[in-house]
Amino acid sequence: MPSARDKRAAARARLEQLMAEKATAARKRRKIQVTAATALAVVIVLGLGTLLAVTLLNKDDDSTGTNTASGNCTYTPQAIDGSNPNMVATGTPEAQQPDAGTQDFTMQTNHGDVTFQMDLTAAPCTSGAFAFLAGQNYYTDSVCHRLTTSGLFVLQCGDPSGTGMGGPAFSIPDENLPTPDETGTGDYPAGTVAMAEGQGQDPGSQFFIVYKDTKLPADYTRVGFVTKGLDVVEDIAKKGVNGEDPGANGPEDGPPKEPVTVEGTSVGDPDPAGVPANPWSVPADGTSGDPSTKPDDEPSDG
Repeated sequence: MPSARDKRAAARARLEQLMAEKATAARKRRKIQVTAATALAVVIVLGLGTLLAVTLLNKDDDSTGTNTASGNCTYTPQAIDGSNPNMVATGTPEAQQPDAGTQDFTMQTNHGDVTFQMDLTAAPCTSGAFAFLAGQNYYTDSVCHRLTTSGLFVLQCGDPSGTGMGGPAFSIPDENLPTPDETGTGDYPAGTVAMAEGQGQDPGSQFFIVYKDTKLPADYTRVGFVTKGLDVVEDIAKKGVNGEDPGANGPEDGPPKEPVTVEGTSVGDPDPAGVPANPWSVPADGTSGDPSTKPDDEPSDG
């Protein structure tokens, strides 16, 4: 029969064993807790990273309508704020535009079709703007609001408001300016299609077709050359200016006597291998004369 001493030793041994088992269990619990906490932390970090990436992608995709992508063209947005009711909210063309070869642009008018070949090498941004606006039917049902028949021989079109004050929600940088001669002017031969400008502003949508050789300050973008229908413009010019509504520069400058309506437009596919029909070449340095003033009879918005 065990003595009292033996009983106390056995009880102490069982107590030590229980304490050891509790310590082992506690260590296991702590290890499990640490592992779970670590895993949770990893999930949280990964989740935050994913959320941040999604947020950044959504931010990048949240376009404001202004073209900020890199490319060969920079179109400057114009405010459509009601200060000029003649401006049209068109959006902005893509920054990357075809920059080699040619592309045909055709106006169907109430006097006949006029086709001009846009020079994508010399004026890629202006050509791209024409294609962009035509895709929106921007020119459809507009009128050619100005004809000049003395000194300056052009038919001016491209303003849906018909006021000479209208334009799209962007402006286009100058391109393909002629090299000026010693008088500070450049040659705009018959058939040239060039961009009109406002007072100190870059071009938007208004353009003029030269139907007889003309000299102008060398700062009007030449976008292309008429390949079909120049006779249509010549016939319009022969009928003269509306004498009841002359322009600010006299009876030889104003709306055509016979109204000219653009009933529609179409744009051909770019031809990267196309050879421009125009008689002028791209300026080597892209520069031109910058006369301090422009004559009153030159093409302009307004």
